[in-house]
Amino acid sequence: MALALTPFNHVITDYEFLGDIKNGAHDCNIWHIGAVKPDGSTFEVYITVDTNRATHAGCVEVTDAYLQGKQAVSFVEGFKRFVQWVGPQAIIISHNCFKSDKPVLEHECKRHNVRMPCWYFYDSLLFLRTAVQSLSYRLPDLYGQVTGKVFRPTHTALKDALGLKEILDTVPIHGLYMYPKYLTPIQNVKWVGTACEEAFVKAGVRSVEDLMLKYMQWVQLDGCEITLMKQFLSQLNLPCHDLTPIAKEIVDHWLPVTHGGLSSNCLF
Repeated sequence: MALALTPFNHVITDYEFLGDIKNGAHDCNIWHIGAVKPDGSTFEVYITVDTNRATHAGCVEVTDAYLQGKQAVSFVEGFKRFVQWVGPQAIIISHNCFKSDKPVLEHECKRHNVRMPCWYFYDSLLFLRTAVQSLSYRLPDLYGQVTGKVFRPTHTALKDALGLKEILDTVPIHGLYMYPKYLTPIQNVKWVGTACEEAFVKAGVRSVEDLMLKYMQWVQLDGCEITLMKQFLSQLNLPCHDLTPIAKEIVDHWLPVTHGGLSSNCLF
């Protein structure tokens, strides 16, 4: 569930993966984890993956020889090392965490039958959108604007994590919400921004799964799902003049088909 950010054991992290997040977290395989703590201590590990996969533009060329040269290990071993370095409780902070890093890491743990510790996750992208006025919230652009230095994109995890740390050292994080493993942040719903998330939390809704459960407990009528969803959302005092876009997004992409939704997402 969404909880207010706490100052305990912040770990700034980045993951590099092969595959396309637009196709879903299941399409992605992590090949590099890099992280840094506020005291400056760092961690990185390379992970063996099937290198016959597409990756995003500008990424380093990931080959078997490249990974062998980096002493890559299995995901199970690499994640074990990461957990030992991070600790059993932490707040994992990364850029675009909620829509990319968090679901990819969760899916990798499921795929490899690895238990993730009781970590919370926080999205620096959402925070910086509220704290810095910028034409672009890409990490290199924010780095240049905030630090006054040129960021040379490497698309390697540790250097990107270190760059994010420099930004957050200048613009310390505060506010917004952190979320635990395997629960979906409310701002992952299109059209829901910071103000709407705050209203949801004040109304006792602390994740997308929580929202769906409360809706399914409330609805007892057959009818137009979007109309019913709007009626339900109207009770939550969201700061919206028109609830139609949010209601349609939820019905189309998040509501289980058992209750009239069109989504293939497996929330439960």
